[in-house]
Amino acid sequence: MKKLFIISTLALLCVSAPGLYAQKLEQCVVCKEGPLFGTICTNCGQRKIQCDLCGLPIKDNHLKTGDGRYICQFERNTVIVNEQIAKHC
Repeated sequence: MKKLFIISTLALLCVSAPGLYAQKLEQCVVCKEGPLFGTICTNCGQRKIQCDLCGLPIKDNHLKTGDGRYICQFERNTVIVNEQIAKHC
């Protein structure tokens, strides 16, 4: 019974795994260019400034807080930087 479960699980993975790769990234998540080095391109991988929340390199549309932290374009709309707003949340 255990062997049957393992075989059926492996068969299911073989069928569903190609679907996982169908959504392969073809563009860098930061600059929308390539070639890719993981989820980011080589140029973005060499950027000195990184988001203090998610760690992605920063190119454009970032936010710099008063205390010097950098927030990337993906995190900037969800982060609270105003102390008055934070007190009400």
